[in-house]
Amino acid sequence: MKAKLKLFLSAIIVFFYSCAGPSSLYEVDYPLLPDLTESKTTDLKVHIPRGWFTAEDNRKEIIDLWLVRDDYNASISFITINPDEESIKSSAKSILQKIENYSRLNNKIAHQNKFIDLLKNEVFEMNGREFRAYQFNGSGNLYRVVVFKYKGKYFESIAAIKPGQSSETIAQIFTAQNSVLNSIK
Repeated sequence: MKAKLKLFLSAIIVFFYSCAGPSSLYEVDYPLLPDLTESKTTDLKVHIPRGWFTAEDNRKEIIDLWLVRDDYNASISFITINPDEESIKSSAKSILQKIENYSRLNNKIAHQNKFIDLLKNEVFEMNGREFRAYQFNGSGNLYRVVVFKYKGKYFESIAAIKPGQSSETIAQIFTAQNSVLNSIK
């Protein structure tokens, strides 16, 4: 009887974990302001984390949406990724995985020999949307890049953190990034 009960409880636990979808290394409980900010070039709308503000790309060419922490030690930016159609079709991998590989290659090129892959890769879901993330050090800063699809477009959300931040602060910033991603409208 006890063996059947243990088997039944194990089956229930496996069922609930399999229904939830993969989760991130970071939480989604960072407090957000009620106001939405929106991209000037796309339909992307998100809530701003408490203690952050929106900024504009001076050239207004690269960053769709830019959030900056009040102490200027971190930012979260959203950039549209526009890969060519052939590179998306060229492999049997998932399209979002190809977008992640494309993003990672672009960041390796941008940071050249200062790119250090931290091997903290994630595939997770929030609100029925798939996200893929990776982390790296580049030019002294710590980065977490999350790629996703929204309304037929691909984006990367880049959390950039200046050196010297505690591991607790880093986790809070990445939690703020997840909370913002969870608020996408």
